[in-house]
Amino acid sequence: MWFFTSAENSLVLEIRSHLSEQLLRIGLYTATAMAGIVTLFVVFAAIYAIVSRFKKYALLLTEKSDRIERSYVIIGTVVFSALIIFIYSVTVIAYTTQVPFDLIFTMDSGFYVITDTFFNLHAPENDIRQPLLGA
Repeated sequence: MWFFTSAENSLVLEIRSHLSEQLLRIGLYTATAMAGIVTLFVVFAAIYAIVSRFKKYALLLTEKSDRIERSYVIIGTVVFSALIIFIYSVTVIAYTTQVPFDLIFTMDSGFYVITDTFFNLHAPENDIRQPLLGA
């Protein structure tokens, strides 16, 4: 660009740099969105396959079980569901922000709630030990 002055040349280079950054950013966003869409379809296909297989075995189990066995399953489900609701209503250890760090090993402590570890990739405790790892 021999016909531009040095100031005009630097302006043209800056515009090109900004344009290439914007195109790169758009390309990365598009690639991320496409990867997310593909992953979503794969996850739903896997869930569908697992649920359909589980449904087959659950129906087989209910057909082979008698009335007493089914009543035990129903009673156990009701009792343990009530127990879970009761325990969560009398304690705040799993979801409060007032719990100090490392009170519970690495499971749902208040520190995770404060730093939003499950969704924040840059949280200090978000590493390979975290099962959701910035899900």
